[in-house]
Amino acid sequence: MIQIKFRRLAVLIIALNMHSVPGLSDEPGSIDGSAIYHDYCSVCHGDKGDGDSHARQGLKPPPADFTQPATAARLTRAYMVAIVRDGKPGTAMTAWSSRLNDSEIAVIVDYIRSRFMHIPDTPEIPAENPRGYEIYHSMCSVCHGDDGEGARWAGAGLKPAPRNFTTMESRTSLTREQMHSAILAGRPGTAMTPFATQLSNEDINAVIDYIQQTFMQ
Repeated sequence: MIQIKFRRLAVLIIALNMHSVPGLSDEPGSIDGSAIYHDYCSVCHGDKGDGDSHARQGLKPPPADFTQPATAARLTRAYMVAIVRDGKPGTAMTAWSSRLNDSEIAVIVDYIRSRFMHIPDTPEIPAENPRGYEIYHSMCSVCHGDDGEGARWAGAGLKPAPRNFTTMESRTSLTREQMHSAILAGRPGTAMTPFATQLSNEDINAVIDYIQQTFMQ
């Protein structure tokens, strides 16, 4: 009963905040991610993004702690956008697509990732290889970093650390065949898992092209 009351309280607070959100706008450049987070998200996820909120005790499972390295490893940008847009069944995370447009959702996700997860803003999508870009930033960047140098948490938490694609060693010794094999079958003894069931051969070639053209030239 107490849990239900806390859940209802959290939903009520969010609903009250919906009536006046200064960060919302139809112009992407004028959207204030900080204001949206404060008015929509902090009631559950806390002012510091660590899930330490008044509503936490009544929510099962508890809200995500964005400050933990494991959270950064688990939540890709694409996954976060989908959760904000569609909600997450079995949790208190409701869908916000009826209140936030696509631009606003993207801004709040990027705010959370940069402010609490310390992940840099996603670079501009290359017109010549959007598929490779999409795959890399949704599946690879969480460990290898948006800049190809390896995410900071991954360098400290994974042994061996994920490959830094920008080094001279990678540029001169890492062949396309080795990259294809690692993506397809994984690398035993490392955190690199196989993607054979998730990516087609065309997808693998696209992400290899993106990595080579963006980080290894």
